[in-house]
Amino acid sequence: MHEKDIELARLLVARLSELEAERKQLADEARAVQDELAATTQIRDERSSYLDVLSRAAELLNRPDLQAESPETGELEARAAELEKAIADLDRTTEEYRGLVEDLGRRAPHLLAAARGEHAALVMQAEPEQTEADEARGAQPQGPAGLEPVEEEPRDERDNEPAADSAAAEALPPADQGDVLGRFNLAQLQRREAFTHGRGAAYVIDATSVLQRVPAYDNYIRGMDVEAVCNELIRDFDILGKELTGSFHLVFNKWFQSRVDFGNHLTVEFGSGDDEGSKPAGDSRLRDLVFEMTAKLRPVCVVTGDTALADSVSGQGIHIIPLGEFFRA
Repeated sequence: MHEKDIELARLLVARLSELEAERKQLADEARAVQDELAATTQIRDERSSYLDVLSRAAELLNRPDLQAESPETGELEARAAELEKAIADLDRTTEEYRGLVEDLGRRAPHLLAAARGEHAALVMQAEPEQTEADEARGAQPQGPAGLEPVEEEPRDERDNEPAADSAAAEALPPADQGDVLGRFNLAQLQRREAFTHGRGAAYVIDATSVLQRVPAYDNYIRGMDVEAVCNELIRDFDILGKELTGSFHLVFNKWFQSRVDFGNHLTVEFGSGDDEGSKPAGDSRLRDLVFEMTAKLRPVCVVTGDTALADSVSGQGIHIIPLGEFFRA
């Protein structure tokens, strides 16, 4: 491989990483502004129902000093709109770079691997070594400048259990986080989280629909065993779940043995009963799960390509996300 090719590919990968980090920073600020805007709007709306009474009372009591103006939301709304536009502009730029990286990965995977290896090495060199004091406290070493160390997600006890069949577990190829996240419309999902359904939503996924309609998880196209693809789907959603603030609930139409570890931000649900293994069994479990989540007053996002199923669960507080919007083609 030509050194200039590797250098250019490395710069491409590095720039994509910078854009993704910048996008995350903007999304965090947008979420904070949205949270403040929601709180301010709630206070304003609550006071509007009795503000005229208090104004009249202040006038009669000759206490204008006790009159308080309702909080204004104009500046927050303007900032939220400004951030939304900045995120949209950045998403377009990021998608262009990501498309180049993906094209390079398809046409010259060896070159992209070499570039990513050099980029990872440079990041590692930029990280300060862990001090003896850090080791004594059991602290994590700091990452690159300006970034906080990522705390490991707490796991359920079952997540620490070894897979029942180690040979089957080893058959699942190791995941490249960038490649996995590239299967999802992550930028759009983060934008929806910031401006549509809010943080902490419950994502309920019609896994049967995903396996039938999303090429990346089609076992016939992939030439893989069905359960191997199911386990890959679980692994990928575990990775995606660390990029968003909500919980994820994968619903399959029948039980199978999970061969991968996953954190407690993800649950795996199965259809059961006399029709286990059929789509109605999975649909029934998905509807029950949606009802459970809405009963807890949580925003719910249902991810499916089945319009009939989507219509059957639509309602207040429920956001339907078609497969074409959730996954990248």
